[in-house]
This record gives sequence, C-alpha cells and structure tokens, in this order.
Amino acid sequence: MSVQEIGHIQGELSVRYGQGTCPGAKPRNDDALGFKIPEGAELVTKGVTAVIADGVSAAEAGGEAAQLSVLGFINDYYSTPETWGTKTAGGKVLTAINRWLYSEGRRFGDECKGYLATFSALILKSRTAHLFHIGDTRIYLLRHGNVEQMTHDHASQVSGKASYLSNALGLDLNLRVDYQRISMRPGDVFVLTTDGIHDFISKEAILTAIAEAEGDLDAACQILIAKAAASDSGDNLSCQIVEVENLEREGKVSSYRELERLPFPPDLDPGQVFEGYRIDRLMHASSRSQLYLATDPDTDQQVVLKTPSVNYSDDPAYIDRFLMEEWIGRRLSNPHLINMLRKKSGEPRFLYHVMEFVPGRSLRDWIRCNTRPSVVEVVELIEGIITGLRAMHRRETLHGDL
Repeated sequence: MSVQEIGHIQGELSVRYGQGTCPGAKPRNDDALGFKIPEGAELVTKGVTAVIADGVSAAEAGGEAAQLSVLGFINDYYSTPETWGTKTAGGKVLTAINRWLYSEGRRFGDECKGYLATFSALILKSRTAHLFHIGDTRIYLLRHGNVEQMTHDHASQVSGKASYLSNALGLDLNLRVDYQRISMRPGDVFVLTTDGIHDFISKEAILTAIAEAEGDLDAACQILIAKAAASDSGDNLSCQIVEVENLEREGKVSSYRELERLPFPPDLDPGQVFEGYRIDRLMHASSRSQLYLATDPDTDQQVVLKTPSVNYSDDPAYIDRFLMEEWIGRRLSNPHLINMLRKKSGEPRFLYHVMEFVPGRSLRDWIRCNTRPSVVEVVELIEGIITGLRAMHRRETLHGDL
C-alpha cells in the first residue's frame, strides 16, 4: 500500500521524494508506505514525514498492522499539539499505536501474535531530521557520496544466517523505540527500505541506483526494487527516497520554538475578542479550568474555549495533561463524544482548546427535572454514555473524570 499526500510547500524547507513498493515473490504485499508534506504553518511546526512499515509475515494480521501503523502515525502525529516537541509527539503516537495493535493481537490468543509490524519514520522539521525506529526496516543517510545506515536492526542472531525479530510494533505492551536527531544539510538524501530490499543489495547499490535514475527519485526506487528482485529476494520490496533541497532559515526556527512556552490566557469577559473568537459568556469555572462559550465572527459558529487555570501555571505535569487532552480529543470521533476543533489562529499566542458546542441541558439538569424517569429513558441515556466510553477505550484512553 502506498499513501501519498502532497502539498504546496510554504516557506524555505523544501524536499523531493520518490517511493515504490511491490509484492515481489509473495502473493500479497504486507508493506506500507506513507508520505506527507503539510501546508502553511504546519510545515514548520510539524515538518515533512516519511513512514515505512513491514508486516511481520509470521503474524496473522501483519499486513493490516503495517497499514494501520503508517496511517495512524501520519494522522495522529499531525493531530498532536503544536506545543509538543517532535520526540514527545512521535513517542506518544507510537505508544498509542503499539497498545492498540497489542490489544488487537490478543484476540488471536496468547500464543499467537496477530498484529505485528516493523516500522521506521523520518520527520524533517526546520533544520533537523528526527528518526523513529522499531524492528528491521532501515533508514540510510547519503551525504557527500557516502552511505551510512542510521538505524540498528532489532534482530538477534541464532546461528549462521538465521535470526529472529526482537522488537516490533504490537509485540509487547512496553514499546522500545530508537530515536535520534540529525542536523540536516542541503543535498542530504534519506533512503527508507524494508528487508526485502536491504537484505539483498549492498549500500553501494543505493548510490548506483540514484545515479542511474538521473534525479528521478521514483525511478531510483524502481531500480532498487529490480536489483533486489534480481538478487533472488523472496520478500515484499519497498523503499522511499527523500532529498533535502533547502532548509528553514534560523530566525524562523527560533520563532516557532516559542510555541513550546505559551502563556496561560487571562480571565475573559463577554464581548472580548480572544484569538479571533468573540467571548459570549463564562459557562463553567473550577479550580482547574474555565469553559467559555464563544462565537467565530467569520462563520457565526458557536464553540467552547477551554482555558487552563492560572493556579497551575508553574506545574509541568498539569500543563502536559492539558496538552494531552487536545491530542486525545482530535483522535476520537464518535457521535457521543465532543469533537476537538482546530484553532482559528494558525499561530496561537496562548494555551487553550477549542471544542464543539452542543446546545441542550446537562445530565445534572435533566436528572433534577426528571426525578422518576422511566427505565426506557435511563437505558437510552446509559447506552449513549457506554458507546462514547467504548470509543475512548478502543483508543486506549480512560476517562478519569466521570
């Protein structure tokens, strides 16, 4: 499977890329590829992402695990708060994906490993390359005519050429992720491969393939696939090539780092305009947060703004949990759960969330007005609550405030 999303690059970070995949000698392709170049400010705050995954052939659902890993990582990474660093965002996303794959794999029984995939992700952000790695997929760096393998295979040698995989997404509840960051240079080329490629060609063959393709990176990927197939590769064949053309200028990088230190908003009054929203009224206030009903003047849509309490402005654990709420909300989608919305401002100046506004009475008010409800009414309400909770549990999320 190949997932591609191409956007017009705004700013000075620019890349070229190519990718290719085929089943090779196998009847089906259990590899998965993903690539995304976001638009606008997200290019700077999140960067460019290339992901490759290889479903473990011994697993009952290896191909599905690879596809879910690629789609899940790209979707969830770009949904993380802009205030999270790349290492934090990537790590939390992979932990969530791993827990879901592990729990799904248990459906096949304790002795069977159902959803397993090896995985490598490359995030190019500003002037830095961030590498996340699990298993035996690989990332190479080509610089000044040299090829260096940047990842370490998570495989243990048994005897001769025999080895077994010691780490994979979905293998264990406690995930071990290799992470490293590399300062990029214009002209750097990153190559991501599955073992059907790199187990059957040399590092030098990568340089040769790129030279033969004369700048066509898709063609270079096809040359690598053909070379591995000609060397009797019996596996699926997949690779990606990403070339760095230009880097973000230093000043722009520094300005976006300020997002990691956003201040708490002040108390908001009705009629006040905050971050492009007009404040209508205070809905609820507690020692931990405030909820404001607000309107987007451009669309007349009413939304709810959640702001953190200044009582916790110096509490890192509270701030981390507040940021986590936004990411969790963006990952969840169910009619019985409130939707977390994108902020109107591309570059927020304060720490807050924007949520869907659902008009109507609260459950507390309904209970006060219905002191002796019928069993049918109660069951209908409880069914909705249970459905929403199950949607959270499927995303490995527990509601701690019921």
